[in-house]
Amino acid sequence: MLSITFDPAFDQGFWPGPLADKDAAAGELWLGPMGLLNVLETMTGLRGPGLPPVLRAASLVPELRSREGFWSASAEVDPLGTASKVLQWRDFLMMHGWQGQECSHRLRQLSQVSKDVLPGMPDRLLAAEQALSSASNAITNLTLLQPLSELSFRWQQVMQGLEQTGTSISTKELAPAKAQGDLAASRQRQFKPQLDGSLQLLRPQTQTQAAHETAAWLSGLDRLERTVIIGPDSIFDEALHRFGLPTTGSSQPVYDNALLQILPLVLEMAWQPPDPQRALELLTLPVTPVPKNIALRLVRALQDYPAVGSEKWQDKMHEGLQDLED
Repeated sequence: MLSITFDPAFDQGFWPGPLADKDAAAGELWLGPMGLLNVLETMTGLRGPGLPPVLRAASLVPELRSREGFWSASAEVDPLGTASKVLQWRDFLMMHGWQGQECSHRLRQLSQVSKDVLPGMPDRLLAAEQALSSASNAITNLTLLQPLSELSFRWQQVMQGLEQTGTSISTKELAPAKAQGDLAASRQRQFKPQLDGSLQLLRPQTQTQAAHETAAWLSGLDRLERTVIIGPDSIFDEALHRFGLPTTGSSQPVYDNALLQILPLVLEMAWQPPDPQRALELLTLPVTPVPKNIALRLVRALQDYPAVGSEKWQDKMHEGLQDLED
């Protein structure tokens, strides 16, 4: 039997977890939305590999191209990006109770274009909710760290289904973390730091450099028992390993790699005029085809004048090319 502590943020990591006051635990889990959904699907016999968002979006592209709708002009320029945005709208509405009702012109178009879309989070939740009544509910206790009324409609329905099939659901109110000095004052309006060392801001040029400097700082501490890492990622884990420190176990999803970040942005630069926001994203990627000394200059040009190809842009490009050794 399972005892679960649930919070929407736990898919990104949690602390202290079930081992806060003991050396071992069995049948006790701390889970976020994806973690709890996986448990529900296993329990109801629906378990299967989740589909990456990029594949769901790619499967919708032919449908967007074959139908006229409010998305058509955008789909001509960026079909994959448009499909991703349409899916975001559709999934958001479904998480809050929409089931394809054609109650307005745009919702009718959205319902028709997405009726055969590959399943995402709301579809999987709905299937698990419907299967709960005929499954053996193995979750005895479910503790919510966020009130039930603040969860989306789809999650509220799932929680009610669990309760009706034997799960005891309770809400735990978290006590505010104790803080002093700048760390406490930063929560207030008109924050004026006193530089007492309780709050430090690190602003390196790249994510890799931030990971390296943070890991180097941690390696110089005498003790790490009271160190909490919020939002770990694979880049930071590599830096921790490089300095001989324990890692968080964070992994990089197969569809979340540098090449798949670079390719769409490079393709968008072919449209005239290029979107300065997309250009900025390309220039500030940890791995980018643009040499760093040129990328930094072009970022400054966009900050001064947000347009690709402006006079400022051309001047910075010329400066960067002159400084290239090869």
